[in-house]
Parts: sequence; C-alpha cells; structure tokens
Amino acid sequence: MDSTICKGSYILWNDLHCDEAKDYVAHLTTAAGCDSIVTLHLKHYADPKEESKDGGTCKGTPYIWHDQPYSEAGVHKLTLKNKAGCDSVYATLNLTVYEPIETTDEEGFACYGKEFKWNDETYTTSGTYTQHLKTVHGCDSTVTRKITIPTKPATSSESQTIFKGTSFTWNGKTYDATEQRL
Repeated sequence: MDSTICKGSYILWNDLHCDEAKDYVAHLTTAAGCDSIVTLHLKHYADPKEESKDGGTCKGTPYIWHDQPYSEAGVHKLTLKNKAGCDSVYATLNLTVYEPIETTDEEGFACYGKEFKWNDETYTTSGTYTQHLKTVHGCDSTVTRKITIPTKPATSSESQTIFKGTSFTWNGKTYDATEQRL
C-alpha cells in the first residue's frame, strides 16, 4: 500500500504512528486466524521551494502576485499549498510603490510671433500649462510650466538732441541733423 504525506505530519496506520518516509510493516491476523503481513510505503511530498520576486507598482494601483492584490511597499511573504494541503512554495515579494510625480519646470520664453515647443507640444500664447506624462515606471507624472510669448514685438525708443551740423551714432548707424528727422 502506498501513501504520501506532508513533511512534519503523520498518519496512524494499524496502531502505528507513521511520520518518516519509509516502509512500515504490520503483522495482522485475519478473521480466520491466519497470519497476514501488510506493508505501507510511506513517502513525503517534495520539500517546499523558495521563491523571491522584486515587484513595483504605481501608488493607487495594486500589484497582483499569486492572484492576490498588494498595495503596500515592503516585504510580503506567502506560503502556497499543494493539492494535498502541504506547503509547496515559500514565496517572498519585495514590493516598491512608486509615488506620482508633480513638478514645476523653469519658466519658458519665446519671441513675438514665435512658438514655444515643450515635450512635443507647441504653444503660441502665454499661460501656465500642465502636461500629464508617464514616469519610467509607467506612473503618472504632472509637469507645470509658465510660458511667456509677447503679444506684440518688442520696441525701444531713445530720445537724443543734436544741434545742426553735429551727428550721433545709434545701433551702429551715424545720424546727422541735416539729413533726417528722427
């Protein structure tokens, strides 16, 4: 007769306490008074395996491991059983939970009539803009940036008084009071 049990457990067989993986022999007497020898071939299920896994998930999204959801960072231990109810796997999950990232980029500028490009987006007016991106772990990332684009060209003026017969230089060009009115 063959039987398999979990390590650390036992069975009672013909008044024998059987817990080791070996053959047990019972000497019995039949109803007719004859001697009978019965042998039990006792085996143990295999030793449990050890399994370790590193995992990561975004905050708010559970990590599924062995059909169980995990949302807390840290070390999680699990003992899996075989169909006979014996420990078959001692499993360890080292879980990292990644936080969403919210940042503010430095201010962006563009000249009048130009566009400002930022992360494959094009902006043509001033404002504070937010982009929703993904981190290297696939988690949400929000980036905000203030962009300034003037609504009219930049101008400058300067006043200069000159006397007839004199000149002055402005932006590399010389002006003479007899030639032009400025």
